[in-house]
Amino acid sequence: MEKFLSAQTHLSTDVRKYLTPALMEELSLFPSNRKMEFLELYLAQAKSLTWAYLALVLVFPFHYAYQDRWGKQVLFWVTAGGLFVWWAVDFFRIPGMIREYNENLGFRILERLEREV
Repeated sequence: MEKFLSAQTHLSTDVRKYLTPALMEELSLFPSNRKMEFLELYLAQAKSLTWAYLALVLVFPFHYAYQDRWGKQVLFWVTAGGLFVWWAVDFFRIPGMIREYNENLGFRILERLEREV
């Protein structure tokens, strides 16, 4: 984890590409030890765009389940991916869906860390 922090305890560019500006702003208010704790939790739980695409293109797509959205996943399966229209649209929506999931995850982790203080 140290490689993700510079000597001045600012987040390096390696991590910045995974975090939204809103998350970065909130995280900047934390001391460096709490930033490290956040990074460990976040990197362990964040979803990968590559894995999301793999989950979408498999014979039995499970890209919503990968994001812990089981209701949508069952609906996707029952409608055969909206007769493949939904599937095709999701192909272009995946980056935003994963970005949104990871941002929400980051805020949940920050809230938990704030409560622990």
